[in-house]
Amino acid sequence: MRALITILDNTTETSMPFNEFVLYRANHYPDEKQILIICGPKGDLPKVEIPENLIIQYAGRKLGNIRKTIKCTITDLKRQNIPYVIHMHQVQSGFLAEMAMLGTGFRKKALFTVHSTFSGYKFHNKFLSFTNTLLAQRTTCVSNTSYQDYPKLIKRIKGSHIQALQNGVDTERIDSIITVSNPVPHDYINFIYVARLIPLKNHKFLVDVLKKCDERVHFIFVGAEDAEKAIRKKAEELGVVDHITFTGLIPRNKVFQQLQNADYYISSSTLEGLPVSVLEAMYCGLPCVLSNIPQHREVAGDEAIILPYDVEKWATEINRLASINPTERLSMGKRIKDYVIKNFSLESMHEKYDAIYEKL
Repeated sequence: MRALITILDNTTETSMPFNEFVLYRANHYPDEKQILIICGPKGDLPKVEIPENLIIQYAGRKLGNIRKTIKCTITDLKRQNIPYVIHMHQVQSGFLAEMAMLGTGFRKKALFTVHSTFSGYKFHNKFLSFTNTLLAQRTTCVSNTSYQDYPKLIKRIKGSHIQALQNGVDTERIDSIITVSNPVPHDYINFIYVARLIPLKNHKFLVDVLKKCDERVHFIFVGAEDAEKAIRKKAEELGVVDHITFTGLIPRNKVFQQLQNADYYISSSTLEGLPVSVLEAMYCGLPCVLSNIPQHREVAGDEAIILPYDVEKWATEINRLASINPTERLSMGKRIKDYVIKNFSLESMHEKYDAIYEKL
């Protein structure tokens, strides 16, 4: 038996570290003891069944409490002769954990994963990520793009202890959801986008695009809105709000149902780590229209439409796709799904992480 201690800021419905790492391993590695330490206040967990082999602890944000929680956890594991690995996924909780572990020797078994692109971080997050990578024994980047973008100095210092390891898609979980419900008939051609409504995701651009689209085009924005509801207000100003559905933040399983009921996927994002939501949409058989950023190019291969930030070009392409007959669209979707199965398996991803855990 091995214990995997995961350290996070928090958990949310769409959290990649929680869903594709903690929850997946708890369900697929029953002989592995899963311990999740949250460096933040106690909050609501995502609406999923928590496996029996997953222990969740809340350490708060004070270094003393975090140090005590980590030390007590590892002391208990050592008493039971259970080897352990520490996996940190987020810059803030990772930094707090690194500071709390100074002088303990625990960091020799620590892995830090970079989930975004370094150049897109604000300065303080760059500093935290930089520090976490230096102090952790090993580092992984969730995409080739993320690895290539990481500072050359760090990569030179870390050598073989930093590497790209692409994220994957939990196809089993998606299948368990979309096979038990039938698609809901709809009058529009629905283009769905799963992302928080924040500037980096560039929803305002899509509102401008929608203004120039045909009447049969409808957008679905899945994700938490900002307090000012800026995107909704802009849609009202342009007179297209009736052609947009704002779902807000919804449970992960309902996200998959939304994908199943849509016709196409769109993403105008300006920055990603590895865009798992795009891969999930592709696995659900949705042809995609994506912004021309390295992260989208990395996952899309030849199976998605990549466009520059040009409103006219996006509107023209969306209108063309809206006119494609359902049979052709299904054929496109089948090819896209096969591509994801072949190249972005979550099972394969975790086998590679197993090799790293063994080294630690």
